[in-house]
Amino acid sequence: YRQEIEAALRRYVAALDEHDWHMSFLRLWGLLEFLTATIKKESKVTIRRATFLYAADAEYAELRLKALGDYRNRNVHGAFETEEIEDYLFILKQHVERLIEFHLASEIKFDSIEDASEFFDLPRDAVRLDRRLKHLKHWKRILSRIGT
Repeated sequence: YRQEIEAALRRYVAALDEHDWHMSFLRLWGLLEFLTATIKKESKVTIRRATFLYAADAEYAELRLKALGDYRNRNVHGAFETEEIEDYLFILKQHVERLIEFHLASEIKFDSIEDASEFFDLPRDAVRLDRRLKHLKHWKRILSRIGT
């Protein structure tokens, strides 16, 4: 996990060292996917995981990331560039930094970025989390009975 975080930090610095802000943005988006273990997943999974750390402002963070994801897709697939790239880059940088901080400072000791990112898939509200816990305990009992 340490090597993954070190690689992420190198990617972060390299992305911000770009002279072309559009390329910087694309590299940061790739890092966002890396930090959420969603490189081969749909962008909605990337966005859902990246907004997990914004409990109170999750809806707002999701809207921001959707707009950034739309820009990323237009840029990659249609060579679209915007004059607002500095603003987009700054917002994306904030999201990437929050994920880096989580990976560096988490009280939970994960084995990998993939392991940590599965944590982002947990429900955000207590009722759904309690229900999930109940189901997991039940599943664990079934597994112990069938011997796997």
